[in-house]
Amino acid sequence: MGGELAIKLAVDAGSAGLTALAVAPLIAAFDEAITKSASGGSLWGSLGGRLNSIVSQPAEFFGSVAFIWMWIVYAATYATSNSLKSIEASTGVKLGFLSTFCVTIVNMSCGIAKDAAYAKLFGSKSGKDGMTVSTPPAAYFTWFLRDLLAFTFILTLPPIIKELFGMPEDLAKFTTPVLAQYFTTPLHLLGFNMCNMPGASLGQQFAAMRPGFFSTVAARQLRIIPPYSIGGILNGKLLAAAPMLLSMAGKTKGA
Repeated sequence: MGGELAIKLAVDAGSAGLTALAVAPLIAAFDEAITKSASGGSLWGSLGGRLNSIVSQPAEFFGSVAFIWMWIVYAATYATSNSLKSIEASTGVKLGFLSTFCVTIVNMSCGIAKDAAYAKLFGSKSGKDGMTVSTPPAAYFTWFLRDLLAFTFILTLPPIIKELFGMPEDLAKFTTPVLAQYFTTPLHLLGFNMCNMPGASLGQQFAAMRPGFFSTVAARQLRIIPPYSIGGILNGKLLAAAPMLLSMAGKTKGA
């Protein structure tokens, strides 16, 4: 069983890495644009420029720190989810909420670290070295609250929405993170404003997010599509195809 589980875990990691490679470019483009807009840049202009550079300068983009950070977030998230499912299947032990908790913690930890990196890369240049000042603890706490609220929506609301509106389960699961953006975006922007506006009052930081608030909400809602639809489908397809590919490889090796 140990050898078989090891192979499954390797397949899980490979599927996660390939899935993250597919979804991370678009998500990175959105997050870069949102971060730049939080410090006064043009959200849609930045997004268009970055999407264009993915096509025109792929080597530069895929080698960038911004892309690598985003790849890490989703590779780690998908790998954790895949691995825990394989462990459940191999051992017969149902992890239940523990599995959801582990995936949530990995996603939150990597995502918050990524946000801190993006604040330094794309935020207001206020440090002597041309980088933003270090991320204050309050920003980390604000992003933690954002993710806690987001996962509360994602984990608790789908069955409620399904029951109230008679929605298919998959549609309900897709709808909740979209709705969550109206509540999580203020915390998302507040964390960046704490980095961009050191010394400003909380009221000033909230006031700074008002002009582009609904554009940012829309961008964050669009950002959800790659990981929740494309990523989920692709990861599932890769995992489903893996046994057949491994069998073919074994036959070729033995021939």
